[in-house]
Amino acid sequence: MDNPAIEVWNLSKTYRLYGNPWHRVLESLPGAKRQRHKAVHALKDVNFHVPSGTCVGLVGGNGAGKSTLLKILTGTTFPTGGGFRIRGRIASLLELGAGFNRDFTGKENIFMNAALMGFSRREAMKKYDEILDFSELGEFIHAPIRTYSSGMVCRLGFSVAVATDPDVLIIDEILAVGDMHFRRKCVDRIMSYRERGKTMFFCSHSLYDVRQICDRAVWMKNGEVKMFDDSVIVTNEYATYENTLTAEAEKKTPWDDEDAPKPMHSDDHARVVKAELVDPVTRKPRNVFSPRDDIAVRV
Repeated sequence: MDNPAIEVWNLSKTYRLYGNPWHRVLESLPGAKRQRHKAVHALKDVNFHVPSGTCVGLVGGNGAGKSTLLKILTGTTFPTGGGFRIRGRIASLLELGAGFNRDFTGKENIFMNAALMGFSRREAMKKYDEILDFSELGEFIHAPIRTYSSGMVCRLGFSVAVATDPDVLIIDEILAVGDMHFRRKCVDRIMSYRERGKTMFFCSHSLYDVRQICDRAVWMKNGEVKMFDDSVIVTNEYATYENTLTAEAEKKTPWDDEDAPKPMHSDDHARVVKAELVDPVTRKPRNVFSPRDDIAVRV
């Protein structure tokens, strides 16, 4: 593969968990031989290549290693083993508020982030109006970040990330906190970004978004790459796996009629003992849906 945008080889990340702070101190003393920590392998021998101009989705359950992988790729943490290479300017949108100073105003944070990206003051001024217009923050741009709601922080973070026109854009599940109107704007901008031949790494629990936005997808499981293929193929395999787990769990934990809400009106012929909204693909309970999402109800 000629000059891929993202290369990852033998990437590993191990965290040390200590029972209490003193164990860390005792283990670091000269001559200490006893291991007092538990090794947790967040990533294990991860390998893949992302061609330039490709949009790749990242799927997997909680604790699969997705966020750890994104943090390594964006330089917020370091790998224990292996390596990676990203070609071109990179912008990321990970945890809410990451990269922002909570005591600075929105405007001050825009210029600070622009400087960190290598932009001059003049270049940042040219981007400022575009960022303000897209974020729709209005006069709140002059207020400290600490006064913002999570949705406002999301608006500012995404607006700054896309305005810098990076070669590689990395996004975690942060868009889930945005309102429907702004989320639609974000998806439209992402699609435009893709059409311009940019590279994107997109982590989401919405398999619908991964199918619609991404060319390929990575399925992470227990810190390893379970599958890397066409986005439709990967999401279908992942959905089948999740549905199997859900079915097995339901067999082990049947609904308890005693815990079900009591019907207000009943003729004793039929009654609803439980109802919940679920993702139509994974069949897992879900409380937030976008305007374009299908909704399933389990009764």
